[in-house]
Amino acid sequence: MATSGKLSRLGNNFIQFQKFHNTTKYWTNSGNRKVLRHPERWRIIPSRGFRTKKSKIEFLAEEAPQESQRFRSLVKPIGFTVMVCGCSFTGAMIWQYEGMRSYATKMKSGNNQSTNDLSFLKNFGFRKHISSMWNSLTEGEKMVWTITGFNIAVFLMWRLKNASVNNALYRYFTCSPTSGHSVTSMLWSTFSHQSFFHLFANMYVFWSFSGVMLHLVNKEQMAAVFCSGGVISSLASFMHKIVIKGTMPSLGASGAICAMIGLVCMANPDSQLTIAFIGDILGFSFSAEKGLYGLMTFDALGLLLGWKVFDHAAHLGGVLFGIWYWKYGRDLIWNNRGKVMQMWHQLRGKT
Repeated sequence: MATSGKLSRLGNNFIQFQKFHNTTKYWTNSGNRKVLRHPERWRIIPSRGFRTKKSKIEFLAEEAPQESQRFRSLVKPIGFTVMVCGCSFTGAMIWQYEGMRSYATKMKSGNNQSTNDLSFLKNFGFRKHISSMWNSLTEGEKMVWTITGFNIAVFLMWRLKNASVNNALYRYFTCSPTSGHSVTSMLWSTFSHQSFFHLFANMYVFWSFSGVMLHLVNKEQMAAVFCSGGVISSLASFMHKIVIKGTMPSLGASGAICAMIGLVCMANPDSQLTIAFIGDILGFSFSAEKGLYGLMTFDALGLLLGWKVFDHAAHLGGVLFGIWYWKYGRDLIWNNRGKVMQMWHQLRGKT
């Protein structure tokens, strides 16, 4: 039974330590393996999206919860999921209200000057150029770039040669029902990628669907769907791991992206989709409806057959949430936002 453990780094190699009755074992990613006991304890983190066959960073999975605690351990994740979904959509409604109020105030005062005209405040050439580029984006595009930038920032943090940073990333930016992870990792792991290919693939798909989604819903709804889809996919992953007694952590934005895919494909079932790069070469395309059903079938097979490359439960959870939101969630949540806006207006007052 493991009594204590920590993560450290030496040079370019990550070293993991675990004590077994005063006996220490370690493993490095350079290919040199020295395992004194229980070699089956070492696990590779599966991502919610694409990943290479050999991960650059590998962590030791903690002990699975005891039988009596397995389903009890879902109480906090379920509560956190409900809280994040509620706060995401409530915050989106308030965000839209404040935007409308700000616009009305500017129109009333006659100050309808574009933010592009304020770029003269940046006196230096580079800052002025960056400011001009940023101000030329729509509000929706700014939000997409912000989400992308956060993902890139977390990816760069994984590259730091600092044991305390890596410990924090492991605890808060990888998702697992085991005791070594914070429940907030259900959200933060949505923005976490440890390999460049994983980051590139997810951001490519994210950008491919974000433009279409912004034509279907406003930026506030898109942000709420992305965050809610991320935690719901994490909850689905939690449930699956508890059922199969799995302990391997997951990370990646593909659960939230699958929510976007489910929404877009359900809204435009006859639209034509292609597989990245392959469709341009072979000229092969398929309808969004067939692509959605194909994705769900693939992930369902992955669950039934026990495939380990992707987090299929997270993908299915995200897709089903996106489908539900387009068919029912908009009428149930967003179209009733008037009550929330009225309460916020009264609470805010004239300030």
